[in-house]
Amino acid sequence: MRLALESEGGSNVAEDPGFRRAVDAWFSEHVGTEGFRAWVAEDADGHVVGFGGLVLISRPPYTHNPSGIEGLVTSMYTLPERRREGIGASILRAMLAAAREAGAGRLVLYSSKGAESLYRRFGFTGDVERGARLHRWLEPADRSDP
Repeated sequence: MRLALESEGGSNVAEDPGFRRAVDAWFSEHVGTEGFRAWVAEDADGHVVGFGGLVLISRPPYTHNPSGIEGLVTSMYTLPERRREGIGASILRAMLAAAREAGAGRLVLYSSKGAESLYRRFGFTGDVERGARLHRWLEPADRSDP
């Protein structure tokens, strides 16, 4: 499902054997650990129709999150022909309950435009309180640091 998500987002990286190995290795290492939870939705015949993952991250405590535990909602995907049936909502509902049970004080995610309305229905908003979200991609031998 992770590779389907990448492909649907317009990336051709899912065809890269090195990327496929990296995805397989990550899931092999993290599935079944306390730091990663996953939900799989199946149809009546046992075919996978949806998936969602939650990566739990421990940070120093901060305002509004005294536990410091955050959850990264990741790899949420429902087969295109099964969308608008409540599959993603069911996965997200279970994910929220598990995050609360784990003591997470905050969830973050990166949404496609198509899924944004789902997350907003569940109370996700832009992160204006914590400030602008900045990021930087790192290359293994990046020499552009000031």
